[in-house]
Amino acid sequence: MLELIFLKYADYRFSKVEKELAGKSTGRRQIGKTDYQARGVLYLPPEARFSKLIELSDDQDLALAINNAMKAIEAENEDLKGVLPK
Repeated sequence: MLELIFLKYADYRFSKVEKELAGKSTGRRQIGKTDYQARGVLYLPPEARFSKLIELSDDQDLALAINNAMKAIEAENEDLKGVLPK
């Protein structure tokens, strides 16, 4: 349960900064994870976003998807290695 609350909050903050960055984008360079991290937000790879989890069908393993999301976040955010609940 704690994982879902964490993912929802992280996704909320990520989405907010994503919209902000999209508005400031010049198109000359791609927005990357360092842009999010510079704003104090965890970079969330697509498979770790809350919106992806709620799109899962009933026959997909939600627990496995949550664990994979946590691992993906740790892989993209070195400071969190071994810290997130799984």
